[in-house]
Amino acid sequence: QASLQTPDGFNLCSEYCRPSRCCHPETYECELEDDRWCSAYETPCAHVAESWRGSGHDVPSGGTTTTTNQEDSSVANQVMQECNAGNLNPPDSCIEACGPGACCYVSNSYPPIERLFDEHYGTSPNPLRTAISCTSNVGFCQQYGSCEHLNHLKDTSGWNSDTVTYELDIANVCKAEYIAQFGALECSNVCQPAHCCFSGEYKCDEVQLGHLDCGDYKQCGVLYPSYKSVEELFEMARHIDEVCSEDSISLASGRSEC
Repeated sequence: QASLQTPDGFNLCSEYCRPSRCCHPETYECELEDDRWCSAYETPCAHVAESWRGSGHDVPSGGTTTTTNQEDSSVANQVMQECNAGNLNPPDSCIEACGPGACCYVSNSYPPIERLFDEHYGTSPNPLRTAISCTSNVGFCQQYGSCEHLNHLKDTSGWNSDTVTYELDIANVCKAEYIAQFGALECSNVCQPAHCCFSGEYKCDEVQLGHLDCGDYKQCGVLYPSYKSVEELFEMARHIDEVCSEDSISLASGRSEC
């Protein structure tokens, strides 16, 4: 587990686990003639496999069992425990969880995450100030995708407040127009914890995110085209009632639409 928290360690584990890709022909489009060794790869390679698939989303341990042991959960899931909309006040634990992945956020500009790191560490050693960029290591950085929360915090404290309070603000980064211009990576990263809200693959409490308010991530729906919110489902039902009413189906156009 500790080795996955460094780019070199992640790469080494990934290299050893690479043959196991073909144990999942439905995902990687390759197949083994003899798959008797696949089970030996399944557990130790599970967490790097999630990054191969292009997501930092954790999956329930064993596919169905709730992940309750911190040592058994992936790096991505441990980061998500600290970096989610329900755990941003204060964001200190998120900042600390993101320390090993600081190299993924090294920038020539001065993004919000850098300011938060400066405020948190003060005169103490700051990993974001000493890290060498590793943004090209996509698999490793996927584990720390949820750290993107630190770039999208809105200060909601009043002028006279002694305490800074934040809320997640992803209205812009998850706009279809923004994604079309700059790509979906930022939106996808900040939406990592909300995968359990939209995908239907597993429930949030299966990955220790049962406290999550999925409403905080409603803009993430842009990443899930087939997903419909409760409001949209109610509107659909209302429309069906309307077009399939007795008056409507008495007309040829109404029958066709119904």
